[in-house]
Amino acid sequence: FKVSFELPLREARDAFEKAYFEFHLAQEGGSMTRVAEKTGLERTHLYRKLKQLGVDVTRTKRGT
Repeated sequence: FKVSFELPLREARDAFEKAYFEFHLAQEGGSMTRVAEKTGLERTHLYRKLKQLGVDVTRTKRGT
């Protein structure tokens, strides 16, 4: 993961957050409950955040 320091803060933060959540989703086999626990977010907030960042949660689930 690499973020350009030339990006505006919001874009750099979004890029970091997307990589952060994709990493945790992969580590937890797509389990939203475990990702929520690991990241300290409630599941509803996690779903909202992933949608905002454009993270495809369907491709990280086990067996899909």
